[in-house]
Amino acid sequence: QMCIRDRYKSVYTPAIYEKAETVIGKSPAIYGNDFLSAVDGCKTFWAARNGFESALTKIFASANEQDFETNYKALIEYAERYDFNEETLKEANKFYEESYNADYMQNIK
Repeated sequence: QMCIRDRYKSVYTPAIYEKAETVIGKSPAIYGNDFLSAVDGCKTFWAARNGFESALTKIFASANEQDFETNYKALIEYAERYDFNEETLKEANKFYEESYNADYMQNIK
């Protein structure tokens, strides 16, 4: 009787079972925590993100339009209180483009 792996390999390409080729190189950094140390606003916001996530959840659970508006306003005020604002976004984008992924930005322009 065929084992599951052999049955799978008889129907699908066995590439996922074979050893992958290792390529030495620099991987693009799509998401990471370097923003936290390089951008002060990100560091401040990250430390307070649990409160932001709670406020965001309240928006999703809003019972009506008025409740939504109240919760949305509270979310924006919370975010701005903890440096999640336009200035932080500009600094984070600059860091992302000029430092974090400088080697790859030409590929998406």
